[in-house]
Amino acid sequence: MSCSRCERLPAGRRCARCALSDQLAAALDDGSGRVNPALVPLFAALTSMAKPKAGLIWLRNPKVPELLGDLASGRIPLTHEALHAVASWRTAAYLRDLLMTCGVLPTIDKQLAHYETLLHRRLADLADAGSPHLRLLRQFAVWYQLPRLRAKAQARPLTPSHRQFASDQLTQAHGLLGWLAARGHTLAQATQADLDAWHATTTTTSGDASARFCAGRCALAACPGSSCRRCWSAGPRRSPSTAGWSCSASCSPTRTARCAPAWPPA
Repeated sequence: MSCSRCERLPAGRRCARCALSDQLAAALDDGSGRVNPALVPLFAALTSMAKPKAGLIWLRNPKVPELLGDLASGRIPLTHEALHAVASWRTAAYLRDLLMTCGVLPTIDKQLAHYETLLHRRLADLADAGSPHLRLLRQFAVWYQLPRLRAKAQARPLTPSHRQFASDQLTQAHGLLGWLAARGHTLAQATQADLDAWHATTTTTSGDASARFCAGRCALAACPGSSCRRCWSAGPRRSPSTAGWSCSASCSPTRTARCAPAWPPA
């Protein structure tokens, strides 16, 4: 049997490139019988790949044509934010790279995109579990972590270490809040003695003491009622005093009112 389009004879079957073209056309159909116009660059890039059999192997994963179909039909918007929420995050991450390479999506830092996806999943899990710490952790991530990661990404590409450090920070901030709750304290009520006890009794999977320090300091940044940069940057100090640890101790209402907000409120 010869291929009607490329006149090759692939052992009684269509050639790999034609098979890939047909499968992609079906997956990227927007409901009109044609490839979604926004995804034509992706279709062109994939059908012209040097090894079309690799494309066919990729499409054997049922999650791939499902995601392609959702994007083509509009069930999932063609945006970075929508891809953050895709359950099959590995599939979405690889497809995101392809879409950026083809110019379908704007180029963003790869490690930043990975962390935003991870953050979306972790906050969603906390919401599903009804965690009492969800609001503080969201503030910590959105007001503190993401602006800093984005600023670094503008200067130079982030590395996997940047992403992992941010993930460790969030884990330790969550652990700190849970640890304080077990002692009957909220973050606003925490003292320097609490911080010293936290450091003395808590270990991290990374074993990085600086990550624990930063997590304790930055979790404090989300303390309700404090939008003061002085509070946010002061950090915990190894001292019997509570200054620099409790927002209520380090900033009076009058002083806080005079300080500019650290980030726009959520």
